[in-house]
Amino acid sequence: MRAADLLPTDADAQLKAGSMLLAAGRTEDAKARADKVLALSPKNAKALVLRASALAGLTDLDGAITQIQAAIALDPTAGSQTNLGLFQLAKGRREEAETAFRRAIATDPGSVPARLALGQFLWATGRAEEAEAAFKAALALDAGNVGANRALATFYVASNRAAEAEPYFRKLADAGDAPAAKLALAEYYVTVRRNTDVLAVLEQLSAAPGNWALARSRVAALLYSGGKTAEAYRAIDEVIAKQPGYAEARVIRGRLLLADGKTDGALGEAQQAVKSDQRNAEAHFLLGSIRKAKRDFEGAEDARKVLRSLG
Repeated sequence: MRAADLLPTDADAQLKAGSMLLAAGRTEDAKARADKVLALSPKNAKALVLRASALAGLTDLDGAITQIQAAIALDPTAGSQTNLGLFQLAKGRREEAETAFRRAIATDPGSVPARLALGQFLWATGRAEEAEAAFKAALALDAGNVGANRALATFYVASNRAAEAEPYFRKLADAGDAPAAKLALAEYYVTVRRNTDVLAVLEQLSAAPGNWALARSRVAALLYSGGKTAEAYRAIDEVIAKQPGYAEARVIRGRLLLADGKTDGALGEAQQAVKSDQRNAEAHFLLGSIRKAKRDFEGAEDARKVLRSLG
């Protein structure tokens, strides 16, 4: 952003700043960056795409569609066609959305994101068999693609075909050191009630010092769900003793206390979690649940408002 401010006539700097602002949810500021570029170059397709996305974030879908169509007229990329499909779908125009998704693939048959977008559209509109084929087509283009593997894994779990999801969760978990992928595999094993495998994944995850608190907190939740209450509290207390400001551990301890009917203690943990991480949605949800349980409906509504502001 500093670079863009220092280089007000540099289109690339403005577009990079605008993209980052958009990713951060600062849609009005992102739109302003796009407008700077368009004032210099009205036919800059990338700026039109950025402005369209910003307008969509500001719920001006008609404006977003107009802008993305202008971008497509200048440079019909698979990405801009996919965006048009998403905007049309948000307007409830299914036929127009499908046309845009399929044009994206026709524009670039090798685009994995375009095929995934079509798959998600087909799934959302009740065409599961076609959606599966679209996800598999995306995976055929790039067997290691994170989005394609995640899409198929999620699809199979949601379709009550959980056994078919395991290879995709495993591929994601084995692809790198990202804790989210290993946690997804652990959550899958929870779904299919393979607790031994859950613990094995979490133990592997906890071997890295940076992931220890996260993995140990999840172990505590698993122990509690398995009826090992005392062990669960020991595990979560160990995390909090070493990292008292770790919000997730506070949330999990709060859930255990709430489940045990200890609402005052649960409230304290939820408040500590929110204090440690004010953008932690689970902490605010827990806080609202506890306040509702204590019949503090005004406080529960306040927590709900915060949740809504977090998206």
